[in-house]
Amino acid sequence: MITADVGLASLALGKGSSVLSPRGKKYEKETIDIVLQFRYLSSVERQKGKCGKRS
Repeated sequence: MITADVGLASLALGKGSSVLSPRGKKYEKETIDIVLQFRYLSSVERQKGKCGKRS
């Protein structure tokens, strides 16, 4: 499976599938939790207005 959606990649890994990003990076069960944590932390920072375009 090839996907840019990290959440979907996590679900697919849980079902035993092999998952690649569009750039060819292989997602693995051992590291998907870290990727999901970074995604969550980035979301929190964006909500606080600390990332993205500046006024």
